[in-house]
Amino acid sequence: MKIVASDFGERQVIQSYKAGGFRVSGVAYSQSLLVFPETSILWSVSHIDRINESDFKPLCDRASQLDICIFGCGERMLPLPSLLKDLLKKANISGESMNTAAACRTYNLLAVEGRSVAAALICL
Repeated sequence: MKIVASDFGERQVIQSYKAGGFRVSGVAYSQSLLVFPETSILWSVSHIDRINESDFKPLCDRASQLDICIFGCGERMLPLPSLLKDLLKKANISGESMNTAAACRTYNLLAVEGRSVAAALICL
């Protein structure tokens, strides 16, 4: 699914998403991904219920630069696990979960508004 064709300048933009990968700012990724305004990094999470504290470290490291993290949970929205909710609360980051396609679109909308947003996207 093509998400957006426009360029956001230096900000990361999620251009497309399909089962098996993402295209972010011209780079193709074939696994789960953390997208921050300035960079994207591979993420080893395969299901939102399998997130552990070490998986959350890249988000915590940038907590002072983030207001919200959008979690793309795969084909359908799943609630954030209590561990994840606790970690987000500790880091003062608001978290929202939704299906991955909606998370990609929402990240782009918030990014174009200049919000301090991250996307944690689970690849199918």
